[in-house]
Amino acid sequence: MKKTAWGFVVLGTIFMCIGVWLVSQAKSSAQWPIVLGTISETRVVGRINLASDVLRRYIDYAVEVEYSYLVAGQFYLSDRFSLGSGSTVEGGFDTKKAARVWLKNSPYQVKENIKVYVDPKDPTNTVLDAGIHATTWIPIGLALCCGSLAWLLFRLDNRLINTKLIQPPK
Repeated sequence: MKKTAWGFVVLGTIFMCIGVWLVSQAKSSAQWPIVLGTISETRVVGRINLASDVLRRYIDYAVEVEYSYLVAGQFYLSDRFSLGSGSTVEGGFDTKKAARVWLKNSPYQVKENIKVYVDPKDPTNTVLDAGIHATTWIPIGLALCCGSLAWLLFRLDNRLINTKLIQPPK
């Protein structure tokens, strides 16, 4: 049981490192220089929702965009919308039609100009929506869950040893 608990400690530590880095990047992205970009492609993509019960799995739809921008005389392409949501601009649509209607009424139209936040250290690292979002916190939430499970497993292991239900390792 302690091996499983230590596994959760390691996994939680990995998630925490990723989460701290992601939140730090997202926070600093709000201060990145802004350049003018152009939407080059929009798409509606289907994603399989992997519910634990196979009968409850379904497809939902998300809107993604690809954009081009110019930095120091060089053109770049990117599809990242924000740190935390990746390339998904808007998601969770039940039908492809609903996603297309949202896209049609959104500011993300092909050939439209947009603000692109560019990392001054790496012009390939960009976002359209800078700053921290709810999804940015997911790795930290997972780290806290792993830490809680590890703590519970350590406590349970100690109680089992103290009540002599299992023999301590020699």
